[in-house]
Amino acid sequence: MENYYELLQVDPSIGAAELKEKLIEAQRKWLGRTNAPDLKRRQEAERIVEILAEAEAILLDEAKRSEYNRTLEGSTPEVDANYQEPFDNTTGSTAQELIDYAWSLLEEGRVADAIVVGKKVTEDYGANAHGWAILARAHYMWNEYDDAIYEYRKAMDIETNNDVFYYDLSDVYLDHPKLSFEERLDHAERLTQQALSIKPNERAYRFRMAVIARHRDNYDQAIDILRQLIETYGKDPSLGNELAYNYYYKCLSMLYAQESNGETYYSYISQESAEQGLILLREAKIYATDRDLLGYIQTFIDLGEKALQTKFLVGRFAGLGFIPAIWFLNALFSFSFISLLISGALLYFVWKISRIPVWLDNKEVNTGQREQRNRSILTAIAVVFGRK
Repeated sequence: MENYYELLQVDPSIGAAELKEKLIEAQRKWLGRTNAPDLKRRQEAERIVEILAEAEAILLDEAKRSEYNRTLEGSTPEVDANYQEPFDNTTGSTAQELIDYAWSLLEEGRVADAIVVGKKVTEDYGANAHGWAILARAHYMWNEYDDAIYEYRKAMDIETNNDVFYYDLSDVYLDHPKLSFEERLDHAERLTQQALSIKPNERAYRFRMAVIARHRDNYDQAIDILRQLIETYGKDPSLGNELAYNYYYKCLSMLYAQESNGETYYSYISQESAEQGLILLREAKIYATDRDLLGYIQTFIDLGEKALQTKFLVGRFAGLGFIPAIWFLNALFSFSFISLLISGALLYFVWKISRIPVWLDNKEVNTGQREQRNRSILTAIAVVFGRK
């Protein structure tokens, strides 16, 4: 039985909201890896993408998740019964036969068995770089990252110009739980650059550099790489969604961010951010295919369009309206035409300053400028009319 929690590297007691975030993160990661440089790795990524889709359907449904958890708790690990089985079936096999067999085990999700076969390759054919690499891949899939790093290094010592080894090792570092996020990116970037130095036009390596650029908030660099890839290979879900995410995150970087109760809220607080943000989001919408991402994009498109509209501040108008009212009453009692004109001018002025763009309203509310602005208006009026 597939253990979705192990695949996601989360505790079975994880909350629904955090679980959804982990699922989205894993789906994006493995969808990106369907760009891998060879067929076996692409098939491996495609298999995991399918498993993650199954996991989403089950784990995000409360009733299905409860039933799955009960079944998982009562299941017996398949590994124990079959762990030595591959060993018995590989006597006399060549290195390539063993390597192919280990890959087939990985494709079936029998990772522990693949480790057994991989160890046999390295024991019997220690000078075979691909034997070390398949053992490393199996250990990586078993979440044994340090073993995988050691074995990929052994493979790279034997075949120093194998670009795939560098790329695969970057996978390990990107997922290593004991490293900081910056350390993961540093290792992955260096290894991917080494892979690119050997094979400069490989789609997977260029895509990886775009992902790293996004993680470093270098959105323009990532967008440039991804647009080139789409021009060359066409728009597929992995390229399209990654490009859309970069447009989306670039838009968010232009907005005012505010933390509250562990959540981040974004607001448009300038005309430029609204206009430029809408350009980026509409571009993102062209490329996005992910349902959740499209929902986020549309939410901020709606907010951006609203930010460019005008809002009438009833409170401000009511608060300042007493000034023209006083002049109007004075005109009635004194029969002063000049006072009547002044009251009309003041009423227009108060109406005018009570109509502001929504983005400016957002700015005043979120940055605490509203009270200061209102005080400035009152002071200016008092100065103009000599009532300070």
